[in-house]
Amino acid sequence: MQLGGETDVWIGRRFGTYEIDDVLGRGGVAIVYRAVRSDGEVVALKVLTPFAVARREVRELFEQEWEITRRLDHPNVIHANRYDEYRDNIYLEMELIPGETIGDRLAVLEHGSVHRDSMPTYVLLADDGRAVVFDFGLAWAVDGPAPAEGRVYGSPFWLSPEQARSEPVDARADLYSLGATLFRIVSGRAPFYGERTDLLHAHCSEPVPDLRELASVTGPFVDLVERLMAKDRDDRPSDAKEVAALLRDLPEPPPPEEPKGVLGRLRRKR
Repeated sequence: MQLGGETDVWIGRRFGTYEIDDVLGRGGVAIVYRAVRSDGEVVALKVLTPFAVARREVRELFEQEWEITRRLDHPNVIHANRYDEYRDNIYLEMELIPGETIGDRLAVLEHGSVHRDSMPTYVLLADDGRAVVFDFGLAWAVDGPAPAEGRVYGSPFWLSPEQARSEPVDARADLYSLGATLFRIVSGRAPFYGERTDLLHAHCSEPVPDLRELASVTGPFVDLVERLMAKDRDDRPSDAKEVAALLRDLPEPPPPEEPKGVLGRLRRKR
């Protein structure tokens, strides 16, 4: 298979006890494969690239991803089975979940972990109806070693103001990213755009664009998104359980407005 113009050397070959079938995704430091284990189980293998293996910090983050993911026993969090090495390739075996990500179509907090990189492409909409969070490559265990100072962790489109300022984070940083993700789902666009520096400044200083001007949404939903994306984390909901309760209590959204002009006339003729 070719992905991004590159032919992958592992497709159709054995990788230890696995047969590599396909490439599921490719990131900056790792490639995720569809693989068949020796017992016939189909799994996902996340394998570090040689460039990433050569960097100690990346290896440590990858091992931390394994440690955090394996202790998260929740139906909405991807399950990790094994962390190992094969011919100088470091890999993580995970369950393979059929489905698509939110990004394709457009609960971590209570376990003492902060994802630090929550965004639409890291939420999988499984075929069985679950929304599954995955890719804990930048996750941080609250009870673990302090992260390196002066580093900005996370995608600049979705990270919290405290992450943009390289400040200590807690679970409320992920709530901000959840708010940005909800903004993307209902509006079809990210809250802010620009170069990396512009985005970091916007998360810290710019007001959240008015969702009412971008989508047909209720006032309570807009209020929730704006609370989630509050610049001061003390103004956000206290935890994910509170957010879940607020989401359950939201009123039904209004029906979409009838398109105007030619599109509206064509739809009414059907």
